[in-house]
Amino acid sequence: MKNSISRRTFLTKTAALGAGAYPAMLALNLLPAAPAHAFDLHAGSGKGKHLIILGGGLAGMTSAYELRKLGYRCTILEARQRSGGRCWSVRGGATTAETQNPQHTAGFDKGLYFNAGPSRIPHHHQLTMHYCKELGVPLEVYNNVNEGSYYFAEGKGPLSNKKVRAREIHNDMRGYLNELLAKAASQHQVDASLSAEDSAKVLEYLRAEGGLDIDKLYKASARRGYLEQPGAGNQVGKLGNPHRLADIVSSGLLDPDFYNVAEYTYELQMTMFQAVGGMDRIAQALEARVADCLKLGAEVTTIQNQAEGVKVVYKDQQGTHELTGDLC
Repeated sequence: MKNSISRRTFLTKTAALGAGAYPAMLALNLLPAAPAHAFDLHAGSGKGKHLIILGGGLAGMTSAYELRKLGYRCTILEARQRSGGRCWSVRGGATTAETQNPQHTAGFDKGLYFNAGPSRIPHHHQLTMHYCKELGVPLEVYNNVNEGSYYFAEGKGPLSNKKVRAREIHNDMRGYLNELLAKAASQHQVDASLSAEDSAKVLEYLRAEGGLDIDKLYKASARRGYLEQPGAGNQVGKLGNPHRLADIVSSGLLDPDFYNVAEYTYELQMTMFQAVGGMDRIAQALEARVADCLKLGAEVTTIQNQAEGVKVVYKDQQGTHELTGDLC
C-alpha cells in the first residue's frame, strides 16, 4: 500500500520548519504570485467602481488611501474596534480580549506606551518612511542596543533568578574568550598560520578587545560597570568582580535569547527609526485620511463572487449587513 500525504499535512509540516509554507503554497498554485511590476493605474481609472477592503491595518488603509486618489470608492471592513492591525501601541486604559481569556486593561501612567507590534523602522524601509513624510508623522532614532539593561534567567545556576546587567555578561564573556585565545597565541599554538610578528599583533588586539592585563588575564574593568560610580576629585569609583565563566554558562546566560548578537545582523547595523510617541501614530495618520470609509467592529462572515462583482456579508453591533462591490 502506497504511503500518501495530504496537502494540508504537507503544508503543516512545512510551516513547522520555518518560513517554508508560503513558497510551498505558491508552488502548489494555492496562492497567486505577487506582481513584480507597478500596476498601470491612472487618475480617474476608478471612477464608478466600488472596492471592498478586508482589514483596517496599515495595508488596508494605505490601499484605500491610494485608490481613492484614482477615483475608486472604497469601504474598509475591520473586525476589531480599532484600526492599525498589528501596528498597535498599548497605552493606559487600552483593552484587549481574547476568545477564551478575560479582558485585560493596561494600567500605564500618562505618557507611557508599549509598541505591541512593530517597534522600529529599518533604514531601507523607504516606503514606510515615504508615508510618514507624506502623512506628517515625525520620526526619531530608535535605540537598538542598551548595555545597561538587565538579563533575568530562571533556573538553578548561581546567576539565575536575579538581575544581571547586559554589559557585565557581554564584557565578561569577551574577556574570558580573548584570554583563552591570548594564551593559545602566546604558547605558539597558532604559529602554523601566523608569523611571529603577526602573532604579536594578534596578542595586542586580544588584550585590547578583551580588556586583558599585561599577563593576558581578564580581570575587572570599567567596561562592565561599577559597584560605586566614579565622581569628582579622588572618587575613582569601585569596580565589580567579573562573574565566573562557569556561573555564566550554568545560569543559561549564553543562550541566544540573552547573549544578544542581533546587533551584528545587517538590518540592525545602521540607524533605525521609530514614530515619535508610538508606532500607532502611523495608523492614526492613515485613519484620519480614510475615516469616512472605515467600518470598525465589522466582522465578515461570507464572501460570494457574483456574475458582476462580489457580495460581502458582515455583522456588527447593529446586526447583519450585505455589501456589494466590484472587487474585494
